[in-house]
Amino acid sequence: MTCGFASRSDIAHEDGSRRDPVAGVLTHARSRSGVPWKDRNFETKVRLPKVFHDLVDRFATPNHPFEIGIHVTSHLLSRSRSCRAAIGALAATALLAGCGTSPESAPTGQSSDGPFPRTVEHYMGETEISAEPLRIAGLDSSYADAVLLLESELVAYTDYRQPGLPDYLGDDREKFGTTAESIGDLSSPSVEKLAALDPDLIVSAAVRHEDLYDQFSAIAPTVFSQTTGPTWKENIRLLAEALGKEDVADEKIREYEERARRIGEAINEKHGAPVVSIVRFAGEPTARLYRSTSFSGIVLEDAGLARPASQLEDPDDPTNIMNSISPENLHLAEADVIIVSTWNPGTDSEADEVREAAAQFINNPLWETLNGRKVDVRDDIWMTPVSIQGAHAILDNLAEMFDVDPQNP
Repeated sequence: MTCGFASRSDIAHEDGSRRDPVAGVLTHARSRSGVPWKDRNFETKVRLPKVFHDLVDRFATPNHPFEIGIHVTSHLLSRSRSCRAAIGALAATALLAGCGTSPESAPTGQSSDGPFPRTVEHYMGETEISAEPLRIAGLDSSYADAVLLLESELVAYTDYRQPGLPDYLGDDREKFGTTAESIGDLSSPSVEKLAALDPDLIVSAAVRHEDLYDQFSAIAPTVFSQTTGPTWKENIRLLAEALGKEDVADEKIREYEERARRIGEAINEKHGAPVVSIVRFAGEPTARLYRSTSFSGIVLEDAGLARPASQLEDPDDPTNIMNSISPENLHLAEADVIIVSTWNPGTDSEADEVREAAAQFINNPLWETLNGRKVDVRDDIWMTPVSIQGAHAILDNLAEMFDVDPQNP
């Protein structure tokens, strides 16, 4: 069987991508080597998966043997997994036809009313995803966490503050992140390393990598949110839409919110609805008071815990997640419980600067006038994750500091 493909001019899209007219597979205008597809001319013979040979063995007889094969010649043919999948679908169609299966009943691939192909609208525009992504690059820590949360294989991530995937991810790292590789620091990821890992989908945020969006899109379908922090639940749902796992996302978010509610109810019942303040020292001449619109603030809100007036949503700017205060305004941090988080930078010199800046507050006489119980917490849990796994880690902390049932499933 020989497959013919339309010319590039017939199927080119405005963004430089093209659609395989036979299988509906969206590929890209350049190969990973950077050579334009129009300059590549090759023949490829596709080895059929074992499942097809098993079917042949089942249906063929000595008197009616048959052989299935595909020989494709095309200037446009990609050697990517998406193209191999398309060819596999064609092989399945031909094989089942040889077995006498009617076209109406033959499982020839994803039906037109199934989850893929699909178009995902996001901050940078629209991205068409032809088949379920199986290898995902999450290039912000929140998206790396979300990939694992949605039970998908993470193949690429970036390092933020510390190398490697964080320990708060628990079993998710072992289940879905064993092959994941860092492609560099969050602020300067390696596009070459990313391309070499051959992802099916790339996810990040414009606030992180807007200037790299076009380069990412030349490697694989790419989906960006605008930002990370306050929109972390919406971002999980955006990724779920790209993966076709909306139900999984809804269930994971529901489970977390239900656990937060139960822990919060136990805290409020046992301690009389305590007011909880969040103070962070980040190596600056000011201290940060995190509002209810921040990541950790949203977790406290989901738990139904009260916050100081200085840390409620900013009525003039809902995107403002914190207040910065000088030492003389430490009274704004007052609460029944004062959660204290201190930034842990990657170098000793930076750590010294952070400690010196924090000392301007901790050694200030006004610090001792705060009546609330002060509790030190890990900055890499309360400030960094912006994910369901990180939120569960905060709930673990809350259950421990208030001595209530952690409500683990």
